Amino acid sequence: MDTNKTQTVVQSGGVSLFTVVFIVLFILKVAGVEAVASLSWWWIFAVLFFPLLAFLVAALIAFVFAATLTVLGRAHPRVRRKK
Repeated sequence: MDTNKTQTVVQSGGVSLFTVVFIVLFILKVAGVEAVASLSWWWIFAVLFFPLLAFLVAALIAFVFAATLTVLGRAHPRVRRKK
């Protein structure tokens, strides 16, 4: 028997790229840096919603693709209704 068992611990998480971009834009906006100070607060906070927006767009595309295949009758044979 092996008495030398090793255990690998994998940790995930951390700060996403969008969070870092938000923090940088927020600091630049508050500091009054001209290029960022002219931006609306909506654009500063919109950076946080880009991942959700990307997911929703991908889900919509997948739904439209699946619905199109079903309507055209090209769905998987087990899903297709028998005539």
